[in-house]
Amino acid sequence: VVRRYVGSTPVPSQNTVDGQQSQHTKSPELASDLEDAAVTPIWFDVELHKPTASTGLGLSIAGGQDMEDDQIPIPGIFITRINPGGLADRDGRIQPGDQLMQVNGIDVSSLTHAEAVRILRNAGQDVHLVFTRVPESDYGAESDEPQQRASNGR
Repeated sequence: VVRRYVGSTPVPSQNTVDGQQSQHTKSPELASDLEDAAVTPIWFDVELHKPTASTGLGLSIAGGQDMEDDQIPIPGIFITRINPGGLADRDGRIQPGDQLMQVNGIDVSSLTHAEAVRILRNAGQDVHLVFTRVPESDYGAESDEPQQRASNGR
């Protein structure tokens, strides 16, 4: 199941970090940063089912509120690698560069790297992920292939 959101449309989230629960709707800082740059991100959901709770998702992340990296222009958690043959690779929708916004309704957009890793590792067998992706065509790329790929969920 893939649902897409264009622009800075808020996504309902539930924050359960540090034992506090609050239901809220959050438009991430990314939205305002990208609006300033005249770039419209695509929001999309990916639901993955792991064979066992301990099975990995087959992806690597970078970033977090505690990380400073010249390669990551804005704060957040980003996909850096999709492991060949892993769950995310077999699904085909997640790409390096996608920003992870939520895991099972938990807002991870402003967490530290360690907190995001902990939430991903403890997500259980059914994992609902929400991402944003900036289409390459918004940067003035000649080809519209990335936009087509995003539209096809690949």
